[in-house]
Amino acid sequence: MRALQSLCFLLLLVVFQPWAAAQDFDFHPPASAADPGVAAIMRDLAERMLPVYQEDNPERYLANLSALQLVAGNYTAAYESRQSLRDRRRRTDAGRPADRSVILDMYAHARAIEATDRMPFAQAFTKAYGDTIPKLNDLDAYAVLGWLGAPPAQFQDPVQRMFDQRRAKGNIALADAVVLIHDYAWFEAYRNFGPIVGALNTADEQRRYATEDDVLIEVRKGVSIAASLVRPTGPQKPLPALLEYTTYLTPGFAREAAAHGYVGVIAYARGRGKSTGTPLPYQHDGDDVRAVINWIAKQDWSDGRVGMYGTAYSGFTGWAAAKHLPPALKAIAMRLEFNATNTRPSGAMSCSVIPMGKSSTVRTLPESVTAIRFRLLPFSMAVNQTSFPSGRQATPLSDSHSSVSLRTCPDRSTTLTAPLLSQAAG
Repeated sequence: MRALQSLCFLLLLVVFQPWAAAQDFDFHPPASAADPGVAAIMRDLAERMLPVYQEDNPERYLANLSALQLVAGNYTAAYESRQSLRDRRRRTDAGRPADRSVILDMYAHARAIEATDRMPFAQAFTKAYGDTIPKLNDLDAYAVLGWLGAPPAQFQDPVQRMFDQRRAKGNIALADAVVLIHDYAWFEAYRNFGPIVGALNTADEQRRYATEDDVLIEVRKGVSIAASLVRPTGPQKPLPALLEYTTYLTPGFAREAAAHGYVGVIAYARGRGKSTGTPLPYQHDGDDVRAVINWIAKQDWSDGRVGMYGTAYSGFTGWAAAKHLPPALKAIAMRLEFNATNTRPSGAMSCSVIPMGKSSTVRTLPESVTAIRFRLLPFSMAVNQTSFPSGRQATPLSDSHSSVSLRTCPDRSTTLTAPLLSQAAG
């Protein structure tokens, strides 16, 4: 009996020896994740892991298996694993926004095309891109193109950290190796498609959107405000517009607004960009913004509704426009920032604003004080029954006015007449 027990024990050791031994792998990474020899080192590690990798969760198993197959150079199998994962997720992800897994799906597809059709990678990736991105709606495409444009260094850093942690030890545990393989697969993807994806993204954006730069809008005799417009090229129908009026020469959120189904408009204050006139901060912005809003409402592509959003100076201009509410301005989303001890703009947050309803307490300076800075609040536009950039929520404006309590800080307050702020769509 004892001999039989010993034999069974030995058989168990034989059966489980590969899995037990596989818990740690010899691993000697170079100093840099960008070293030319890294691909061979990582391929060797992936090949040793593939026979022993196990996972109870089917989706996690397929995701990690596809990464192992990509790093090992088994591209056709990797693409098949990604397809299986996508098929499993399709049932649960129906109706959800696209996520970053689209990128690895596309990369695996490109590698499979490269392997089976003996096609250069750049050409294979262009084909995989064309098979994927044009099928996405504008909002999903906006997100995915943004992810595709990330710098490869962003994905190199976690690989480098793992290399630095494991170099002196000379080995790596299976769980850590799975994480490393996953991170390396993303790094390899971005390092390979990075040089070509910019041109592909530009072509897709040009197909989706009509862009006009330096459109001059006359706000008074001798003064014109320059604006950039981004409109969806889908079904041609009048659309609401989202406006940022700013002194900052930055791209802003106009394309993101267009991705959500709005006309995105960025207008530049006097003396900024191609705008004419002498820069006079805080003095003419209300009148100038109202003139821009009225111009927008008269365009063929406008349905007559305009929403405004902004931060810092752009936030001030939204309130300046709302002081004498133009009919077309239906919602604003602003956040203010100021120095409560004086009227000069300050970088320090003192009080914030979320006006909601007739009795809202608005933490701001009195309207007579012009040196106010704002920051953007998260908001979701109500004017088109859809969400706007990054889930922000707007404050619709009505045409009536009401007294609202304004607070410079918790120990001081004043009351004045300001546009009524309500939850109802304007």
